[in-house]
Amino acid sequence: MIIEIKVPSPGESISEVQLASWLVDDGDFVEKDKEIAEVDSDKATLSLVAQESGIIKILVKEGETIKVGTSVATIDTAQAGKEPVKKKAEKEEVSSLGDNIISVKKEATSVNKVVAATAIEAPEKVSEPAILPESTAVDTGVYITPLARKIMQEKNLSNQDVMDNIQHLRVGKADVLEMGKPMQEGTAHSVNPVTNTDGLDERKKMSTLRLKIAERLVAVKNETAMLTTFNEINMGVLLAMKKKYNEAFKEKYGVGIGFMSFFTKAVSEALLLFPQVNSMIDGDELVLHHYVDVGIAVSAPKGLVVPIIRSAENL
Repeated sequence: MIIEIKVPSPGESISEVQLASWLVDDGDFVEKDKEIAEVDSDKATLSLVAQESGIIKILVKEGETIKVGTSVATIDTAQAGKEPVKKKAEKEEVSSLGDNIISVKKEATSVNKVVAATAIEAPEKVSEPAILPESTAVDTGVYITPLARKIMQEKNLSNQDVMDNIQHLRVGKADVLEMGKPMQEGTAHSVNPVTNTDGLDERKKMSTLRLKIAERLVAVKNETAMLTTFNEINMGVLLAMKKKYNEAFKEKYGVGIGFMSFFTKAVSEALLLFPQVNSMIDGDELVLHHYVDVGIAVSAPKGLVVPIIRSAENL
């Protein structure tokens, strides 16, 4: 039986998505509920999972923009009962390795312990890097996507390699690909600077999410009145409060007390006192808001996002 894998709707008003990456190869055997692809939309990234076990056939290439509901792959469930050749070979290899080790151990018990320590030889096998499983991502605070883990195995990178090079909490395909990349000529370590820059430009197709971010940033600049003002205040009381309650707060919620919380509360109080700052122009009318929704810019691994704190004056 052939099952189609279609792109589900990520949300209202979204009609197109971009297939960001495949987590499996064409012709692979996939198990039911296994993540097989990542899809980018204007608002979020979602994963596609295999509805049944079987052999997958990929119909859409990475980076393509497709309509919601489009079939991106098919799964042949007729192959579900058969063990894939690749996995079977791996099992046989592991079984053979175990038998050899047991055989060597039995032989070693009949000789001197010192001789046995040097005589035991197991078949050469490249040790796999210690890759963070998804289940332990919460313990370390770092989430590694399935595709990133797959690339880490191919590049023989360990958890420590990732921790030493990544500064954020979500490790994706691009982060792993950047690691270990050779330094180009013309950098600070090069004796002779590169004068001819022909061919050094690189073009990358932007994800749907980044395209939307760029569009929104330009729209905000063109459609709103931008104002920057600086004021100095005495932070002594706030710093004393932070010092007094930080440990208890951190123990209860798992994060320390930051300045953004106090700043957001102060802004909420101020906007209620000066409602014209918290207003908008609609045609020939001025719309005053008697509530405060505060947008806080956050630098996420996939780009700049602005989550909205609704009715912040009541928090």
